Amino acid sequence: MVRKLALLWVLFAAACAAPTLPLPPPETDVGPPNEFGIVEVQGTGAAARSICICVNTNTDEVEGTYAEADGTFLVEIAASVNDELECWYQDGFDVSQISYDTVPPAE
Repeated sequence: MVRKLALLWVLFAAACAAPTLPLPPPETDVGPPNEFGIVEVQGTGAAARSICICVNTNTDEVEGTYAEADGTFLVEIAASVNDELECWYQDGFDVSQISYDTVPPAE
């Protein structure tokens, strides 16, 4: 019995020490800037009700929102054509990998 408890304790300790996999990045679709210089970032794949953040690395503009229950989100951020955007989400203490996008020109 003592050996079984010791074995369970070792397995439990190993499970707690094992690193967790990072959250996958959100899938993002970035539109061109509108006449006011605002870009819509539509995202999917975020955790439900997580915080979704987008950063324009050219201007240091930061915008965020909460994901819907189905993991979708919409962020509007000031950006110009060819600006680089980084988007991710945070669920509790877990942070996703980053999604990288370039703002496209209008078609």
